[in-house]
Amino acid sequence: HWKEQGKPICKSQPSLPAPLLVSHRSDSDDDVAIPKVLPPGSLQCRVTKHPRLNAPTAPHTICDGTNVLFDPSLLSPAKCLKHRPGYMCGGKPSYQHYARGAFKSNCQVVSGEGEPASGSIGLHNFPADHLKDIFDSFAALPTSDDAADTLQTPKDTVIASAPVTMFVTREKGEHVNMYHTLTDWYMAWQTLRVINISPDEVQVILLDNHSPGPLDSFWDKVISRGAPMLRSAEMKSPVLMPRVAWNPPGYSNMLLGKNWNDCQKPMRMMEAFVADVDDAYEGAHSPNLKTMKVLFISRRPYVTSHVDHKFVGRQIDNEEEVIKAVKAMGDVEVSAVDFAHMKLEEQVHAAAASDIIIGMHGAALAHSLWLPSWGGLVEMGSRKNLGMYFHKIARWAGIHYENWINPHYPGSFRKDSDGDYTTVDLSSFLPHLERTLAAVQQRKRAAFKK
Repeated sequence: HWKEQGKPICKSQPSLPAPLLVSHRSDSDDDVAIPKVLPPGSLQCRVTKHPRLNAPTAPHTICDGTNVLFDPSLLSPAKCLKHRPGYMCGGKPSYQHYARGAFKSNCQVVSGEGEPASGSIGLHNFPADHLKDIFDSFAALPTSDDAADTLQTPKDTVIASAPVTMFVTREKGEHVNMYHTLTDWYMAWQTLRVINISPDEVQVILLDNHSPGPLDSFWDKVISRGAPMLRSAEMKSPVLMPRVAWNPPGYSNMLLGKNWNDCQKPMRMMEAFVADVDDAYEGAHSPNLKTMKVLFISRRPYVTSHVDHKFVGRQIDNEEEVIKAVKAMGDVEVSAVDFAHMKLEEQVHAAAASDIIIGMHGAALAHSLWLPSWGGLVEMGSRKNLGMYFHKIARWAGIHYENWINPHYPGSFRKDSDGDYTTVDLSSFLPHLERTLAAVQQRKRAAFKK
């Protein structure tokens, strides 16, 4: 749908050859000649308002451009986004404010898409989040007589390290949440598909300055394969980028969208994303047709250098009893893990090597995407109405799904200073697992007959 909605926002204008400066690539000492004046550039956007995506994130916009200059010296730390005040503003100032010219290109604004005289981009194409902040700073070629100085290439400019630069801004705090981070990953992968770019050509630049997190390594592994990921806060010089893409916010991703009740079947795009992740991490699936490998995901309070989760909801009070009952099912091999203490690559490999994942509702269940095509997910809930996030991705990835919900709530439930806890009623839980084991065994045998 996005591919059908592309329109020029800022068009390239022919120019005479300009004197050259001597610069170098950002990852090398090799001299590279760059124009003294910015070469002709462009900006195009695909703008839509998708009825299945969250209305507050509209319009849903994917933009890419050519010959764009990014000047990190025109960024300053901010607690909130300029066009989204009062939301996710706690903690240190790890968002950015962008002064005019932080992004610049030698192009002329198309009539109706901004102010050609001043070279300002209109903001009607962008949602009230980081995209609007970014393009509020975008400086195009003014049509006024005093435009010449605005397009001079700074003397300390370097050339981008990869053919394509992708700018990403993540939400504060949620960049360490597996499900919310998945929305950023999937949005980036989807954006590259829309503009027909391979990750092998891409370098990701994180515009936010959120603290490093345990999920950051995914960018280099899957998306930023043309050059290692950079953080804008670490950049010292302006960068001239031949091709640029801006990743939309994860909030505008289908994984957080609404109105999906009529779309509960395997989705080719999701399956293609999963296949690319599987290829990048080289996850090994179990060929054992007799013994089903079950991954039981535990939830416990934890504090690491990245995350402070002293309080953790949806813990299981009788976890040992549940694991013992799963093991007693027969022809199963059960591994109980706490992903909070595992590297991301280990988490992906653990999921890929399993046939079934069991766990309480929580972000870690997003790892069910890396299960093999015959796999199954048994989601557990302390109560009703926790959200259908994992139901959706299980259906879209084509894996079997079951959902056990505590039938006694608010009974079999307690809470203290370390979290809340559910006592799992085995008589109502085990039938979900029995159905999953039967379905996964049948699907796995069918898969290996092909």
